[in-house]
Amino acid sequence: VHNFSLGAEKKWILPKNIRLLPALPWWSAGQVDLPQGPVQTEDCMKLVTAACDAMKLKEGSTRIDILKIDTRAYAPGLEKAILGAIFNAGFRPAVILVHWTKKPDVDLATTLAAGHLQNTGYRLISKLENKFLYYFTDNDMYQICSWEDRSCANPMCNAIASSLDSTLKQNVSKE
Repeated sequence: VHNFSLGAEKKWILPKNIRLLPALPWWSAGQVDLPQGPVQTEDCMKLVTAACDAMKLKEGSTRIDILKIDTRAYAPGLEKAILGAIFNAGFRPAVILVHWTKKPDVDLATTLAAGHLQNTGYRLISKLENKFLYYFTDNDMYQICSWEDRSCANPMCNAIASSLDSTLKQNVSKE
């Protein structure tokens, strides 16, 4: 278990700790022009820090325990960018409930976002229609190899194949 998700399974969500953010969590402050009109954005770290301060969490406990993203009413498809901004700020919520505008197995952009979630340590534990529930396990597939390796087409596939080959050889030698 990683520090990001430490103790998440033992915590209750108190209504006083539910926060609706006053601006769109983004890479920076400003605004995004959407078909329904401009939306104010705020640096993700600043928004989360303000929410944690309002909950009077001890200093250094700036975190997101549970994250729900549902953009279908105002900006369908923006869930992917919001997740990107949150991850870019360094947050790894213990639980993520995301309403994908398009299902991961149907739309390439959503496939990439959902695949990224699962490859960076999230496990899909449930889904209902377009609502997907993920739990952070810290089994980060991207960290099993060097992404600067030019000796193979895909360093992650190469690392998995090498590990499997090594395991098979060990099992054969034991027999």
